[in-house]
Amino acid sequence: MTSLGSAVLARLSFCCAWPRRALMKLITRNSEALGSHIVPNTTFFAENTMLGRGRRFMYRHARFALAVGGGCMLGGISKVAARLAKFVGAISVLTLASAAFGQSATLPEGRSVIDCTGTMAPTPGVNLFSGFNDYLQKIGPTGTVYVNGPCPGNFQIWGGDNFTIIGPAEIDGNISIGHSESAVFFKNLTITQSTGDGVDISGSKVSFDSCNVSNNAGNGVSINNASHVVVVGNGKFNSNRGNAGGFRVGGHSFLNIVPSGPVEIRGNSQSGIWASQADIATSGNTTISDNVNGPGIYLLGGARAQFGDTVDAPNVIENNPNGGISVLENSEMSLWVCCSQNAQNFVRKNGKFGISAGFHSQVTLSGAEISQNSGPGVDVYAGSQLDFFPATQNRIVGNGALLSSPSPGVRVNGNSQAWLHGGEISNSLGSLGLGNQAPGIQVVINSSVDLAGVNLGINAGGSTTGAVNSNGITCDFTSVAVSDLVLNWSTGCILGGRLH
Repeated sequence: MTSLGSAVLARLSFCCAWPRRALMKLITRNSEALGSHIVPNTTFFAENTMLGRGRRFMYRHARFALAVGGGCMLGGISKVAARLAKFVGAISVLTLASAAFGQSATLPEGRSVIDCTGTMAPTPGVNLFSGFNDYLQKIGPTGTVYVNGPCPGNFQIWGGDNFTIIGPAEIDGNISIGHSESAVFFKNLTITQSTGDGVDISGSKVSFDSCNVSNNAGNGVSINNASHVVVVGNGKFNSNRGNAGGFRVGGHSFLNIVPSGPVEIRGNSQSGIWASQADIATSGNTTISDNVNGPGIYLLGGARAQFGDTVDAPNVIENNPNGGISVLENSEMSLWVCCSQNAQNFVRKNGKFGISAGFHSQVTLSGAEISQNSGPGVDVYAGSQLDFFPATQNRIVGNGALLSSPSPGVRVNGNSQAWLHGGEISNSLGSLGLGNQAPGIQVVINSSVDLAGVNLGINAGGSTTGAVNSNGITCDFTSVAVSDLVLNWSTGCILGGRLH
């Protein structure tokens, strides 16, 4: 292993509870399908046998994680790490002088300002442009430009080359970005489009720093065609009315939220984040709430999401009437905490379910509290899996509606599996001081559960002191439970050997 790889793992082992073996597996597992933008013959993690092209991506990601994420971030987003790698060189440009590479126009000396209001008087050292199209025609999509708005109308950025646009300013129209691998940076902008998406991104690298992309007739931000988008600072992506919601992420793209302040994704007409064949990550301080017709987070088509906390500010998915997080079609969802023993991911007070995973999908919890959802806390079905990551604190408490359709804390259904080691599936957060308003765990239709060290507490008013009864766990005649707890006859579970 190179000295860089050793440095990454050393920093992770200092602040994260994840064991080295699991980190190595997560860091390398997705390198095989990384595409063709790699310089071969790079030796990173040389001891494993992955293609050289994958090593180059992981090497570049490691540089970014050390420089921007402080090392600790890598453990949480390593499933999607490769998607970030192409952004490595671009993100640092905010600290460098802007330069035009391969542009026919020469950047003017002094400060460039787009004055959409026409109210600014000529000033020595200030180069004025009447609008975005004026700047793009004369200079091209490069350099740093300040905006005096509001600015009406749509505009396109094609071939953006370290192009930085700085407000504060309002842009009343659509921004379309394409073929901008050398990055476009937005800072302190408010973007609203009355007839479609706020921002459309294709085959590009884009950074949103303290931006507000809200109240668009379409989606807030649509990301496609292997794009890489980073949200830094703080941000609002609220009340967008498109068919996906706040963010639509597809086509092998990557959305990475690494805020220093709160990021809100609220009140969108569909989902907060919709992703298919794409990767999502956040390092904390992200709230996804009150999204109306879709679940708060909707993962399809092999999408992967890592919601972690490295900044001691929680992720909250709450008050979404059609469910908190939906994970379908071979997708993956992980909720994790770095550098803290306390749960810092809250999925609460959602309708229908807290987390639902189906059709060969997987949910991993490593520092999450799933509570007070109207339906099951976690529902896995159709060949899917739930994993409580060992030695971490997870709580699934007080789920289910007492007077309507009682639901378990965890439902394992239809050839699915749950590996629940440690944590709690109980407590008094439910209605009238009870636990989950049905059995704590329900296992049905050829499914299985492996229990070790789980606190089942009080569920639906039943005590589980001594032998665990059907208030703690219940099975149908086809399902298996393996446990270090004593399960009495009322559970209905077939007792099996430990699942390893």
